[in-house]
Amino acid sequence: MDALYALELFFRVGRKLSKRLSDGIYQRQGLSNAEVQVLWTVHNKQVCRVSELSDTVGISPSTTTGIIDRLMAKGLLERMQDPDDRRGIILKSVSATAVMIEHLKATLDEEMYHILSVLPEGREQDRIEDLQQILNYLEQEKR
Repeated sequence: MDALYALELFFRVGRKLSKRLSDGIYQRQGLSNAEVQVLWTVHNKQVCRVSELSDTVGISPSTTTGIIDRLMAKGLLERMQDPDDRRGIILKSVSATAVMIEHLKATLDEEMYHILSVLPEGREQDRIEDLQQILNYLEQEKR
C-alpha cells in the first residue's frame, strides 16, 4: 500500500466533500462547516462542556467560543453554568437544533447517496463501517 497516497486521498476527499457541502447545503442554512460540526456534536451529546467540544471538533477553544456565540445568536444552542463546576460552562441542544439537524440530515442523505452512487451498488454501508473502524482505532490508539 502506498501510505502517503492513501493519506492524500483521505485529505482530498475530505476537503472536496467539505467544500461541496459548505458551498451548498450549509450555506443555504446560513451555517459554516465548523458550525454544523458543533451543532451535530452538542445535539448528539445533548449536553457538552466547551473544552470537550473543542477536542471533539478539533478547533481551538477561542474559535469554539466564537462559533458558540454565533449559534446562540441564531437560537440553536444554549449556554449554562456547569452544575458540577461553578467555573465551567456547558452547552445544551435546544428544540431548534433538533429541527435544524433533521433538515440537514435529510438533505445530506440525498447528497451523500448521490456521491456514493459512484461506488459499486450495495457497498456504501461497508465504506461507512470501514471509516468508523479506522476512526475507532485512531481514537483508542495510545501514542
